[in-house]
Amino acid sequence: QSEESVETEIEFERTNKDDAKDLALQAKEEYEINRNFEKAIELFEKAIEIDNEEEWLYADVARVRMELRDYEGAIKDLKKANELKEKNNIEKTDETEKH
Repeated sequence: QSEESVETEIEFERTNKDDAKDLALQAKEEYEINRNFEKAIELFEKAIEIDNEEEWLYADVARVRMELRDYEGAIKDLKKANELKEKNNIEKTDETEKH
């Protein structure tokens, strides 16, 4: 893989993460300020489509689902958040051991 394609890939990943964070911020505003739970879930789900490796996105959408008494959906999201947390902790441990 060429250096240029690696740089493009990194930039694309950074843009995606930024887009997901922007959507999550909008979702939090809908949830916390406007109390528009359905819109907040929609925005969190879009953020997750863009970046499905961030545990906090799943935890945050679960919190909104609980407000709507969608406990089954909240549990599913919390399980995913926990899986990602464990995966990320293992990856961090592996990286630390390499150095």
